Amino acid sequence: MTITQYKKQMEDFPKEGLEKCLKNTLEKIKFLESIYMTGGKNYYYSEYFRDTAHRERQELCQLSSACYSLLREQ
Repeated sequence: MTITQYKKQMEDFPKEGLEKCLKNTLEKIKFLESIYMTGGKNYYYSEYFRDTAHRERQELCQLSSACYSLLREQ
């Protein structure tokens, strides 16, 4: 999904819900980075798994950007 699509989905979320979503999303991003980044804590997984973690992280970055944008607008 794109940032715009996420924003449309979450436009009615209360501020507290957006803050919680952003916090959880950032924690997930950090974990996924530890899988696919060279020297990461969990880098020992297979190449396929690392590639999947990278793609999922990219999607979560869209979500976190949408949360942050909506929080700024509020």
